[in-house]
Amino acid sequence: GDARERYLELGTSWFQQPEEWAAMPAADGPEAWQRIAVQPDLSRRDGEPGAPGRRVDIVVPTEPIEPVALPDVTISGVQMAQDSIEFDVDRVGVPVLVKVGYFPNWQADGAEGPYRIGPNMMAVVPTDTHVELSYGRSAIDYLTVLLTLLGIGLCVFWRRQGDVRHAAEGPVGFGPSGATGRSVAAADDAFAFDSWSIRPEGSADGRHEIAPAADDHST
Repeated sequence: GDARERYLELGTSWFQQPEEWAAMPAADGPEAWQRIAVQPDLSRRDGEPGAPGRRVDIVVPTEPIEPVALPDVTISGVQMAQDSIEFDVDRVGVPVLVKVGYFPNWQADGAEGPYRIGPNMMAVVPTDTHVELSYGRSAIDYLTVLLTLLGIGLCVFWRRQGDVRHAAEGPVGFGPSGATGRSVAAADDAFAFDSWSIRPEGSADGRHEIAPAADDHST
């Protein structure tokens, strides 16, 4: 599958079988972190690829995971807002697990990362005792805002140009002078406009009426 499905397999495999993993898997991280490969456990596959109702594969490491013991770190001063997270640590260089959904728009100040880890959480490696995570805008966000403003500007410009003015008051083929000599085809029969004309006098409510020309229907 694509990258999203592959990470879904990795995250759900750890979440459902944590005892099979010596450490929490991450999508990326510092160079010092161990890199491993995984493969599907075909004995536990539920449904074949492309089949309806198929579940994601359970993956297992293809090589032993070498866990690294980490020193204790104290986290304090945690503040969470709608689009930001702040906290303090008493030791730098020790990874901190942030139990908030990962998304590429998250940016870290005072730490390396954030890295996608576990099912869909974040991990940062503090480089300062104060760490701040903020949810910013990506390049595609700025592009969509620019296109939106451009569209609004065009609407205002076109409206200031005034209403649309048609070349004629009525549809093509009709005119105040009567017959035009033009014809159109309706179904299998040709309907000739030259047998119709617009009556100059308006009706009682001021609207024009279309009636047969007297020359063509006289008896």
